[in-house]
Amino acid sequence: MGGIDTLARSLLVAAALIEGGALLRAKEKRYDGWSGELGRAISAGQESLDSLEKRVMSGAIDPRPVSGQQEFHENEVNRTIWTTA
Repeated sequence: MGGIDTLARSLLVAAALIEGGALLRAKEKRYDGWSGELGRAISAGQESLDSLEKRVMSGAIDPRPVSGQQEFHENEVNRTIWTTA
């Protein structure tokens, strides 16, 4: 019985996370650049590592790392776990 209760609670938490949309919005924001011109060209195989290196070295693109805010999202999941009835 305890196992089924845990499973049921897990499904409620998963539903709350999906319905709340916070994780989906975070994912869309994180990968938004892939829908731009350069992202589409990379995905289509029209750019190579060499061509990207040349763009970086010329200053045409600046591949600065951006935080994925993992801890923030982990806390969002944790909050949902503890606040979902």
